[in-house]
Amino acid sequence: MAEDRSWMYKRVVNGYISDEYLKGVKRFMSHAVSKLQVQAEKRDLLENYHVWSRHGESGADTSETPEDSIDNEMNEGGNAYGESDHIDEMLLDAAGPNFCQNIEEPPNAEAASFFDMLDAANKPLWEKCGKHSQLSAVSRLLTIKSDHNMSVACFDELVKVMKEMLPPDANLPGSFYKCKKVVEALGMPVQKIDVCKNDCMLYYKEHANKRKCITCNEPRYIEGLELPENKKGTPQKVLRYLPIIPRLQRLYMSRGTATHMTYHKDGLESERCNNESRKKKLTHPAESEAWKHIDSKYPNFAKEPRNVGTPVALRAIRCGTSCSPVPDTQAQHSYLVGVCRSAVPRSFLLRRSAADRLLRTIKEASSFSMMHTLLVYLQSTTPEQSPVVAGLLLQLDLLVEPRKISMYREEAVDSLIQCLKNSDYPRSQLLAAETIMNLSGKFSSSGRPLSRSSLLKLARVKERHRPSHDLSISRGAGEDEMEEEKAAAEWERKAAYALVSHEFGLVFEALSGCLAAAKNGELFTASLVSAAWLVRMLPLLPDTGVLGAARVCLLRQLVLVLRSGKHGSDRALAMVALRSFMNDREGMHEITTYIKDVLRTLRELKKSSGLAFEMLKLLSDGQESSIDMWNHKELNHADCSSNGEVTSIAYFKGYIFSGHSDGTLKVWEGSENILRLVHESQEHTKAITSLAVLHSEEKLFSGSLDRTIRVWQLRDALRCVEVHDAKDPVQSLAVAAAMACFAPQGSGVKVLSWNNGGGAKVLNASKVVRSMALVHGKLFCGCNDGGVQEIDLASGTIGVIQQGSKRIIGKASPIYSLHLHGDLLYTGSTSLDGASVKIWSSSNYSLVGTIPSSVEVRSLVVSSDLVYLGSRNGVVEIWSREKLTRIGALQAAGGGGGRVQCMAVDADGDVIVVGTSDGRIQAWGLT
Repeated sequence: MAEDRSWMYKRVVNGYISDEYLKGVKRFMSHAVSKLQVQAEKRDLLENYHVWSRHGESGADTSETPEDSIDNEMNEGGNAYGESDHIDEMLLDAAGPNFCQNIEEPPNAEAASFFDMLDAANKPLWEKCGKHSQLSAVSRLLTIKSDHNMSVACFDELVKVMKEMLPPDANLPGSFYKCKKVVEALGMPVQKIDVCKNDCMLYYKEHANKRKCITCNEPRYIEGLELPENKKGTPQKVLRYLPIIPRLQRLYMSRGTATHMTYHKDGLESERCNNESRKKKLTHPAESEAWKHIDSKYPNFAKEPRNVGTPVALRAIRCGTSCSPVPDTQAQHSYLVGVCRSAVPRSFLLRRSAADRLLRTIKEASSFSMMHTLLVYLQSTTPEQSPVVAGLLLQLDLLVEPRKISMYREEAVDSLIQCLKNSDYPRSQLLAAETIMNLSGKFSSSGRPLSRSSLLKLARVKERHRPSHDLSISRGAGEDEMEEEKAAAEWERKAAYALVSHEFGLVFEALSGCLAAAKNGELFTASLVSAAWLVRMLPLLPDTGVLGAARVCLLRQLVLVLRSGKHGSDRALAMVALRSFMNDREGMHEITTYIKDVLRTLRELKKSSGLAFEMLKLLSDGQESSIDMWNHKELNHADCSSNGEVTSIAYFKGYIFSGHSDGTLKVWEGSENILRLVHESQEHTKAITSLAVLHSEEKLFSGSLDRTIRVWQLRDALRCVEVHDAKDPVQSLAVAAAMACFAPQGSGVKVLSWNNGGGAKVLNASKVVRSMALVHGKLFCGCNDGGVQEIDLASGTIGVIQQGSKRIIGKASPIYSLHLHGDLLYTGSTSLDGASVKIWSSSNYSLVGTIPSSVEVRSLVVSSDLVYLGSRNGVVEIWSREKLTRIGALQAAGGGGGRVQCMAVDADGDVIVVGTSDGRIQAWGLT
């Protein structure tokens, strides 16, 4: 019967080592020594083992270490390929402290997997291989694949070739999949958790089976697939959770990393030999009161060398020239780096009350003056570290109400400004701008900065990629939440005041320089957000007298961003800052010097931003649709009556192109109040009826009654490069990259392909077409009988937008002009049916609006905000495109009664050019 050895598992009883265990250990040692003595008498002792270091003797051996001797002895008699990587030891460590190879019961799945790994580690790659086992070979190959980014197919081919080169009995797996199976047990566990698309919640624990977010109602899975309720789809976002405990355990499985993990006890003992009082003491940074309490409450945990609490990780910051993985905590500057890098981000992310408590702990807990030490360190540190240290020093100083003079605040703000100005260190510039931006204290619960989002919220611009609920760190309502908001607002006020009051607004000059010279997009964005935030705060602060300085430094840069910002959000941020300048008379006056650029952008943004509409009202005295708001001033004019009527007009890159009834083509350039003639051509022999610009190729096409279509090159100078025979007089013309569509003198529409040498193809032969527009392979035609049609040029199919009729009250009502703006088609005709302009949806042919003008519309053009109607009596009516209300009118042709034959607007919608039947050209601009 086997001896009862339950004493082996009763080492500690009631906190003491039991007598039963001690007696058992003595019996075990007596038995083991007797067996070892027999083995030692039968075999020679290890060579060169002169110092018995493995058996308790101290000393040095310069020839060879005992470890080398023992390892060599083991390799000679057994495992020859485990010397360098200790795969067998790692496997035993991975199995856990209670694993026993001599277990008699059948192994479970985990144990069986371990035995397989152990066999692979000890089994040579082939019978006489002395360098690699199966496991070491597979590990090496997978490492090479990862290091060189090798594809799976390439890896499989490589393994296939290697197997052909190796002996037939080689144990090398034949594919990447099989190699992964060999080392699978060495992997670390990863748990996949579905996440809300907007980062609102985890589908975890009690929410694991939910299919929609409980906060924003966003679906968990990608929509579009019909799946039963019990089937899971493809999640929109997945979080990969890496459990920390197995990874910490793995750090103790390697000899090298295990040494570093206990360095704060074992390694520091030798380094601190000159300080006997701290020689055996485990330390945390600054010996904080919280960790002192934990150490006193859990003394065994405090004594454990494997204590891997957060402070130990924080102390692992390398600093200076020390080669140890943990700097000496007696060096104050090394410690300050750790504090700044950990405390500054946390003070930004926490709620205001918690952040204040953290800052007070940092300021008051240490025995030395933290602020004085930070100040000394700030004056000697590198530019890359200055912004972080200055940010912490400024926050510590702001814990109390800012005084008129504070050495710490002055030095901190001055350091941030100098970092902003120092373009030799772009990383330091970025950190300084981000520090200023984050001083507002606006962060979401997930840690995302909200300074930019909160400013866009003031502009009433919705960020489509983020739900609005993420714009607040609030989690509930009530008195506590109100107190938090009050504390946050007070902190924001103090931080802004400290920044703007320094050296009479010097921070605005630094931010303006960053906006003007920033080559880094991140620096530009951070500087713009910082500038917008500080300018917005100026009206909320006590009178600092720096509003004028802010305008001088930033107004021009903000207008440039508003006019030509790359992103809509940048323009919105500039708008928020400019709105703050409009609060006083001087600011409003200075903005009016840039009124043209400001108004143009505000008109573009007013649909997506409520603030833009508000600013438009302020700039127009509350009347957004008044004639003053859309005041037009005549820029220049020209009299071309000697060439007959002006039959067609085009506007491209600041040049005006005019076609005349005698076949003359003219190019004009605006100069003061006179149009200056740049070029003139008379290559057409009859009237030029149509001009069309192909912007992608910078070409001008002219159609004429002389039965030709000419192509003009615009890049260098105007010259005719192609002539196409239309075989019919061209009444109206529309062009694309590969074709031209024109209306002949009779019925139908002809399509002329540039790539096809054959004749023109006739479409819609039953209709007489007066006007046309070509967009994306769709030709929209305005007909002589009042009908409007859409022709698909690829298939030839015709869609009817408006039915035509031969007569209305005995008179014809042709579609003289049509214009496509976005998805809307504007058609101009007579007012016999109550509206001379109708607006159609080009997608579903529905009537979406009318312009109730009483004039006969001979020509119409549409800009982003306005609709211009050219009439038979020489009047150009101006209508609001959004509200469809009449704004005003312009008198063309000098009041001589000539018809408005043609019109064109520039790309920005700021200039309108008109050609009349009495040979006059006039241009007006928005003022």
